[in-house]
Amino acid sequence: MLQSGMATAFPPSKVIPFTDSGSPYDIDFTASRLGTSTTRQTYVVVTSRSYHPSGLNVLFLDGSVRGVARTVQQAVWRALGTRSDGEVVRAGSY
Repeated sequence: MLQSGMATAFPPSKVIPFTDSGSPYDIDFTASRLGTSTTRQTYVVVTSRSYHPSGLNVLFLDGSVRGVARTVQQAVWRALGTRSDGEVVRAGSY
């Protein structure tokens, strides 16, 4: 099954270092298990990425697309990724 999405656990364009055979990489996906075990806990982190110098475009569930700065506060970024938690997003709050 192919899925797409992202998480707000890390801020936009956060460098996630990973070393494989002595070579460093900046990865945007990290996971545990992926079907290799039925007893180990599963986690997946899919970070948001953009090559825009100042930030990234975010599609909101109301259908609007807005720019979010790379310097967005972590608490605001995580709140944008929640559902029905009572937050109200206003222009300029991110």
